[in-house]
Amino acid sequence: MQPAARLLTFINNFFTPPEHPFDLQLQGKKTFAEWEYEQALKTFEGYFADLINLKVVLEKKVVLDVGCGSGGRTAYYAERGPVKVIGIDIFDPFVNEARQYIKQKNLESLVDIEKADAADMPFDDETFDTIIFNDVFEHLARPDVVLKECYRVLKSRGLVLINFPPYWHPYGAHVMDIIGIPWVHRFFSEKAIVQAYKHLVKGKPDEEKRLSLRLDDDRQSLSYLNQMTIKRFKRLIRLSPFKIVVFRLVPLKQFPLKQINLFPLAREYTTRMVVTILQK
Repeated sequence: MQPAARLLTFINNFFTPPEHPFDLQLQGKKTFAEWEYEQALKTFEGYFADLINLKVVLEKKVVLDVGCGSGGRTAYYAERGPVKVIGIDIFDPFVNEARQYIKQKNLESLVDIEKADAADMPFDDETFDTIIFNDVFEHLARPDVVLKECYRVLKSRGLVLINFPPYWHPYGAHVMDIIGIPWVHRFFSEKAIVQAYKHLVKGKPDEEKRLSLRLDDDRQSLSYLNQMTIKRFKRLIRLSPFKIVVFRLVPLKQFPLKQINLFPLAREYTTRMVVTILQK
């Protein structure tokens, strides 16, 4: 490892990473899908319930869950009255886990899980009433293209719900399953983070899954992220064909809302979640 990676690894000994579903699964406490199901409940109750009636979003609707992961969120949506839910993901292990979880929940008649790229979706025009990006938008390789695809497959007056932590969130580097240093991506280069991550994950039973999810094929960069800042996201949705219904910044608990609204730079570092509703 380069000196910076060794320093990062040493400093990491003094920080406890946040609770992460990978570790919960290894400890036998809950599966990744079960954790996702709980997170879907927290997301809708915590971020969207006061903005929109969830029946309008899900009940009797055809719903697309982009980046469905292991299927936990998809199952949550399916149990709330839609006509159909389709979950898509590009990561093979997640697609397989999601299909198994949907079968376990006896939701196969309501849910389809497909391996698909959100930038080139295999669906007809105006297929969906609702499209949901739950902690996914920061991972899209071509977010501008994805928004155009969403506009195509969404019905007239259909809704897109988006929530994601911005890049400069304390754990916006998305390596908090191993590295507990807040804002580590501000203090260390991507190269140092990648080297430290590979070193720290070595020997774990799910080592290969973590590496293949987080890093590119050559294991040299964090391909899992598009570095989506608040400023960049606002520009993307303003340039998109959608009408912006809601744009909200949810602050970290220790920072007041007034502070993040007054100082644009502070917003990037003190925002817990970006919450947006778009309409066709």
